[in-house]
Amino acid sequence: MLKNTQASWGIISRLFHWVIALMVVTLLTVGLIMTGMEPGAEKWKLYGLHKATGMTVLALVILRLFWRVFNPVPALPKGLSQWQMIAAYANIYFLYLLLFCMPLSGFIMSVFGGHDIDYFGLVTIKAVTQGQTPLGILSHAVHITLAYVIIGVVSLHVAAALYHQFYLKNNLLRRMITGKPL
Repeated sequence: MLKNTQASWGIISRLFHWVIALMVVTLLTVGLIMTGMEPGAEKWKLYGLHKATGMTVLALVILRLFWRVFNPVPALPKGLSQWQMIAAYANIYFLYLLLFCMPLSGFIMSVFGGHDIDYFGLVTIKAVTQGQTPLGILSHAVHITLAYVIIGVVSLHVAAALYHQFYLKNNLLRRMITGKPL
């Protein structure tokens, strides 16, 4: 089924989830690797791929949010306490906010830091400035900080999914993988 129901995630929502998850894990890993690399052609090539992939994540997150508005969201598992429901929704909405702000901060960091963004050779977004600006510097600090916040929030998200799947045995993870109801 393409669309969500009250009991299960449709294929489109699941594809958004897993494609964005894979891209974010890759971006975080490559981002951490890039910061330790010596300046050179390989590093700048990785930066280019990192920026283009980040812009793709931004587009996918926006599309996912539009999709979410027009599709029901499956109910949380029965038996959750009030704090667990609040934590679940807070984690999800905070992730959406982070996954929007992270690539946006990277975009601002680049264009206000004197760097173009080449989107996989299809289009180039020109830098607004010739060199670094205070906004570019601030955006860099925000971008780095958000990377570590995302690592923490994603870790909580994964830990909660594993807790539900293997300790509570309520098949929450299976629902996001297969689309089968709880």
